[in-house]
Amino acid sequence: MRWILTQLVAYAGLIVSAVEVYGRCYRTIQYPDSQVNRLEITPDKRFLAAAGNPHIRLFDVNSNSPHPVISYDSHTSNVMAVGFQCDGNWMYSGSEDGTVKIWDLRTATCQREYESRAAVNTVVLHPNQKELISGDQNGNIRVWDLAANSCSCELVPEVDTAVRSLTVMWDGSMVVAANNRGTCYVWRLLKGTQTMTYFEPLHKLQAHDGYILKCLLSPEFCDPNRYLATASSDHTVKIWNVDGFTLERVLTGHQRWVWDCVFSVDGAYLITASSDTTARLWAMSTGETIRIVLLDLRRHRSAARTLRSLKYSGGSSGKRRVKLETRNLNMSSMIGGSVSVEFGCLRKYEVRRLSARKRSGRMVSVRASVASSPNTLELSKANAKQAEKMVRVGVLGASGYTGAEIVRLLANHPHFGITLMTADRKAGQSIGSVFPHLITQELPNMVAVKDADFSNVDAVFCCLPHGTTQEIIKGLPKGLKIVDLSADFRLRDINEYEEWYGLPHKAPELQKEAVYGLTEVLRGEIQNARLVANPGCYPTSIQLPLIPLIKAHLIEPRNIIIDAKSGVSGAGRGAKEAHLYTEIAEGLHSYGITKHRHVPEIEQGLSDASNSKITVSFTPHLMPMSRGMQSTIYVEMAPGVKVDDLYEHLNNTYQGEEFVRLLEKGVVPHTRHVRGSNYCLMNVFQDRIPGRAIIISVIDNLGCSTSHCFLRVICMPEGRNDASYILSM
Repeated sequence: MRWILTQLVAYAGLIVSAVEVYGRCYRTIQYPDSQVNRLEITPDKRFLAAAGNPHIRLFDVNSNSPHPVISYDSHTSNVMAVGFQCDGNWMYSGSEDGTVKIWDLRTATCQREYESRAAVNTVVLHPNQKELISGDQNGNIRVWDLAANSCSCELVPEVDTAVRSLTVMWDGSMVVAANNRGTCYVWRLLKGTQTMTYFEPLHKLQAHDGYILKCLLSPEFCDPNRYLATASSDHTVKIWNVDGFTLERVLTGHQRWVWDCVFSVDGAYLITASSDTTARLWAMSTGETIRIVLLDLRRHRSAARTLRSLKYSGGSSGKRRVKLETRNLNMSSMIGGSVSVEFGCLRKYEVRRLSARKRSGRMVSVRASVASSPNTLELSKANAKQAEKMVRVGVLGASGYTGAEIVRLLANHPHFGITLMTADRKAGQSIGSVFPHLITQELPNMVAVKDADFSNVDAVFCCLPHGTTQEIIKGLPKGLKIVDLSADFRLRDINEYEEWYGLPHKAPELQKEAVYGLTEVLRGEIQNARLVANPGCYPTSIQLPLIPLIKAHLIEPRNIIIDAKSGVSGAGRGAKEAHLYTEIAEGLHSYGITKHRHVPEIEQGLSDASNSKITVSFTPHLMPMSRGMQSTIYVEMAPGVKVDDLYEHLNNTYQGEEFVRLLEKGVVPHTRHVRGSNYCLMNVFQDRIPGRAIIISVIDNLGCSTSHCFLRVICMPEGRNDASYILSM
């Protein structure tokens, strides 16, 4: 029996049906808990996942039992997306509860959870099997790096416009996002040396007047033509040629919203599902409806929402049939001289083609490389040209936490290439031997600073301890762009530096040249600077909310109290007993009380904003977490000023800034929400003490303040959009 799967929404008890292409219902599976939002079959074709509210039920395809074999229950709202890893080792899901989750199929336990901060409408798995891409109700598209276990990229095509559907080209070269305004955004996906993916804007397509409920790129075997199908609330499905995104056909016939569509494996057919309770089979060559499956209204009291597991077989007579094998759910059995293609997850650099000999009917498996395909050759040429334009980077002190974070980001970035890494105590070693998560990167071995060759370097990032950078920078070629991530050039007053750091400053002439690298405050100065002093982590989280308020005279410059907490990486990688994770676990460690070296840096920035000397009370603490930082700041408001005034001014100040976000009123910033990112999240609250306010600011201490800011500093002098370059990470 050959059949297709359709999903029917019936809010009083949804039904999942297996419908034969010829229109007869083959099997019905009751789903009594809720409506069903999404269906997916496991790669081994044994189980069917049905996503509802708030559960995911896994059914045995080959069993007649109406009961699920396992249930996944930790979501708290509608599950809108579900899918499987290529080998079927794990399942992923996205929910309106604002989370993306990864599940262990064997134990029904949630292995990982990613917070999207808005209802998740769609999730797709990148063909590299190492990244999930999600779209949510607030218009955010996020890439979740499964190796780094964090959000590696965030895009917002249209603010507050829900991303309804995402689709990725089978070879990972392109992604399309569709939203509630009928718009499709297309990006070319650029790959680094390993897992990181970067988005290059390619096209914006106003596809429909209504919602786009589904967008889908055609599968591999429809080449040479590649298509994008968009299904809409305007009752139509449109077919677009991917080469130029010209409109090929408009499929009309459905009487209500079209919720889903699925291509046949060769792209010759399309099946659509609609609220008019029909599923239609279309011929792509003519745009005509070949068959209409009318769903049983006695059983299905609402819309056909989702199609899954569509398969194709071509026979020697030239006729094509859509079908699915009920036993093993792979491509059809061999009939006459048919050609069958196994539909499933493709391994990297490899496809599998199944063919048949006409006479014997015997199946032969042929394995072919995609390296010689025209598209791949064109991409290789483009990559070669792109390599010529790369910024060549040297990382000094690559074996530290900050250096490793920079290496991780740069090694995968399409516009930067690492040509030099130094680490005196690790000279001769690979970066992977020090940080195993970088073991797959193709990078030069680390060398001692004295042996470094800067002839093949355009920009240098100094991630060395305080006091060591000055002499090294003095000896660098004059044409290099330099970003210093130590504290050696942050303080303008050399005497103050020597007082707080207990070291003589050996490069006073460079100190005069250095520009403080807080981009949102000193963007103009940074643009023309050769030497940029990257801000410290605590000063970044504190100055971003306070400087605008001080400049506007909305808060008093006196009695500023700062309680700051950081993950243990904020204390560096040095082996200090008090900073060991085991010493801090199950507790809280206050350090540098009244003497922390970031105090003069904080006071310098705030005093510049006030045009008068400001002294703050600053106490830092180490928390039992690896990374992340929160600054809770207590301020006195100026006479007549209210908390709403502070909120509005911060909102206006950072409205055009990509990486500083003022949250909605009442929402408390959380360090978990900025992990691995370049964002600073902040908010303002009324203190119980009249006339005072509480400001909370969170960053990733290895991200926002340290390892991500460098890209802004490098991109701006060349006229590049610093936000888009960092977002491409």
